[in-house]
Amino acid sequence: MRDLVPDITFAERLDLDVGDTKLEIYHTPGETPDHLTVWAPKLKAAFVGDNFYESFPNMYTLRGTRPRWPMDYINSLNKVLSLEPEIVIPSHGPAIVGKAEIKRQLTKMRDAIVYVHDAVLKGMNDGKDVHTLMQEIKLPAELDVGEGYGKISWSIRGIYEGYAGWFGGDPAEMFPQGRESVSPELVKLAGGPKKVADEAMVLVGKGKLVEALNLTSIGLEGAPGDKDVARARAAALDALLKASTNRNEQGWLRDGLAKARAMAGLN
Repeated sequence: MRDLVPDITFAERLDLDVGDTKLEIYHTPGETPDHLTVWAPKLKAAFVGDNFYESFPNMYTLRGTRPRWPMDYINSLNKVLSLEPEIVIPSHGPAIVGKAEIKRQLTKMRDAIVYVHDAVLKGMNDGKDVHTLMQEIKLPAELDVGEGYGKISWSIRGIYEGYAGWFGGDPAEMFPQGRESVSPELVKLAGGPKKVADEAMVLVGKGKLVEALNLTSIGLEGAPGDKDVARARAAALDALLKASTNRNEQGWLRDGLAKARAMAGLN
């Protein structure tokens, strides 16, 4: 199969005539670095692709891509707003119709991203670590755009590490031996994998589901394949899945749950 090489390229804007319709194509990075917005002046319509949908943006994807930069989203949304469209057509969800409604929705999204970005920078300048900020930063009610697809906590970590990198200041992080290198000793100190599993189930009963999940991660690092720890892990994952409203999060929880159930012999 031969390579396909484009014969028309552009940096910021390309004008096209399609039939009797003039199209202006703008580089509007956000969901991807090469994202484009198609503007049809005659129709007052902007095709904005994945730069807008009914959720906080998926600014950090768990499947593994580089963090999507908040300032790109902000500048690109401002670009669309400057066109004063009467119709905005995203890739997902219904079209937004009417200048006032378009301004309301896109401005709210833009301001939500600005709020999170600025809150992360303030927290970093105040000396707070990334996990503290992931727990503390919440959108005010007037900027709540939902988290059905992107999650604010993931975006916070993406922004934090985009500015500061992965090193959090703990000298232990500088070395190739991670937490798993001492997990067998931790499990032994806890009294064995059964004790770890029992304590994880206590945490599940108290509703401390993420803490239980973290404990079972250590338990399985220290005692790979242990069925008691795997059963406790499955219980934590099942409860987290039932409570989740984010589609990406649900997918990873289902994957983890299936693996834990298989390990525990529950399938």
